[in-house]
Amino acid sequence: MKKIFPALLSFFFIISPLHSGILPDNAFSKDARGTTSASFLKNVSSARFFGLGQTGSELAAPDNLFYNPAAMGLYGHSSGLLMNYQALLEGSYRTDLGYLWKEGSCHYGFGLIYNSYGAFDRMDARGTVSGSFAPYDYALFSGISFEKNGISYGANLKFISEDLVYESASSAALDLGLLIRGNKKDKKEYSLLVRNLGLPMKLGGESSPLPLEVTGGLRYPYSNLLDLLFEIKFPCDDEPYLAAGGEFVLPLDIFDFTLRSGFNFKNREEMGFMGVFSAGFGLNFSGKSLDYAYVPYGELGETHRLSFNYMFGEYREKEKEEKVSEAAQALFLKNKKFAVMDFEASGVSENYGSFMANNVEKELAENGYALISRGDFAFIKAAAEVPPPYDEAAAAALCRGVKADYCVYGAVGRRKEGVAFMVKVYDLNADRTVKSFTVMAADEYKFNPVSEKIAEEITKAE
Repeated sequence: MKKIFPALLSFFFIISPLHSGILPDNAFSKDARGTTSASFLKNVSSARFFGLGQTGSELAAPDNLFYNPAAMGLYGHSSGLLMNYQALLEGSYRTDLGYLWKEGSCHYGFGLIYNSYGAFDRMDARGTVSGSFAPYDYALFSGISFEKNGISYGANLKFISEDLVYESASSAALDLGLLIRGNKKDKKEYSLLVRNLGLPMKLGGESSPLPLEVTGGLRYPYSNLLDLLFEIKFPCDDEPYLAAGGEFVLPLDIFDFTLRSGFNFKNREEMGFMGVFSAGFGLNFSGKSLDYAYVPYGELGETHRLSFNYMFGEYREKEKEEKVSEAAQALFLKNKKFAVMDFEASGVSENYGSFMANNVEKELAENGYALISRGDFAFIKAAAEVPPPYDEAAAAALCRGVKADYCVYGAVGRRKEGVAFMVKVYDLNADRTVKSFTVMAADEYKFNPVSEKIAEEITKAE
């Protein structure tokens, strides 16, 4: 299936030069405004991305099924259903429906974008109202993405149609995307996206190009709870402009509450600050998310966007699990002492491994297990003498140094489907690792439920 991506890419780059009108005259400048067709394809679809100033191509999220196909993700689930609704200006509206799923290392998806311009009065030659008409646009698409060596590649193939009652037109287009993840030292993520690369639409005897756009993006994880996003966009029918957004997650017991704000400088000159600013919020309930965005357009009015995503099914990579010896049963004896090492972190913030170790220790203590506290001088001294990598040998050294019976160690890393917490328990008496398991989470912000799950697995009978 991975051969589909280069095949689609080759097809469009071979056939495109054979057709004139791929780009408008004076492309990538103000002089090209109003020269493209299918304008409904210019905007992003999800309320989450609208709240972020129409950024988001650098986020591994289900919402990118409609934007950057390389970044469409399922947060650890096997499939998902996406629904977006936008109440626009002057009675117009837009609805998007999508479905995506994962097989092996590939994500697949398909969807529908429907854009209505509202109802208008139909008049005869005398100006008498004789009914109404409702022009509309729609696009059907399917997409694929896969990851190799830390880079995700994606493509969407779209069929586009415009119906203006007396005239109609159709075309086909391609979206091509990349998502590049940083290494352990560089936690940032980068995106490159080409949207609406396709053949011009002929409407009323005139041919107009599609609204092709090239976008480059950066995700900067300022902290475990705050993401900053930056994009520069090059639309073929306007001059380049910047967009930026921020997303702050507040983890609560029942759900996660997210606040968002963004700036999009495309319409700054015409609409002022109220044509630049956007805001929104989101609620996330274990695979179900509800997002809202408020997007004003200066004196023209304001718009409201609503999205609902429902992720279902559980996806687990087939991993070789270590066999657990009978010594694991001793984990139930609460008179045994535990020590929790820093988790090695990859693809998340630099201090996240230490942060999660503190949370796991807290959960074990609250459940009545004896601990060599990470704040004790003996622990700090022994840990300083155990350099990375934090493997079984390091766990054994720490156990001996603090005279603990068990040492919890492991790693946390970002994967395409979410964040994986790979946890192991070393038994000093058995002189080996007696338990190994993996806990998946949608993202690193789920530290409370993840810590509870890790503590539960550590002390579970085999």
